[in-house]
Amino acid sequence: MTKKAVVVSVEKSITVRPILKSSCISCTHGCESVQVEYSVSNPHGFKIEKGSIVTLDNSPFMQGISGLISLLFPFFCAILGYITAPKIAGLFELAVSDGIRAVCVLSFLAVSSIFVFIFTRKIDLPGKSTIVAVE
Repeated sequence: MTKKAVVVSVEKSITVRPILKSSCISCTHGCESVQVEYSVSNPHGFKIEKGSIVTLDNSPFMQGISGLISLLFPFFCAILGYITAPKIAGLFELAVSDGIRAVCVLSFLAVSSIFVFIFTRKIDLPGKSTIVAVE
């Protein structure tokens, strides 16, 4: 997920402040977003100056890890749905059939996919963000 930020310092490391709206670029008020500053990496070697507006993205390694988790977690939950189908059918006093197993697999898959979707939108990946473009 890409984000925009303004460069605050380039001395020891590149420090940026997130941009929530276009008016945040020249803002000097003391809101919460102005106080948040963090270090980023510049693996592409872009020429960065104080005040530059940059586009940030997560590191390729963390994107790969996130992709694997996003694919494997719902897959294993679907397998868990297949395994637990007899117990779930027993709770509703139903006979275990292919239809019950299919419903369990699809429901576990759907719930886990929704969980992954919400989780990836609310929580940033750990690690340093990287600069992918300079405006």
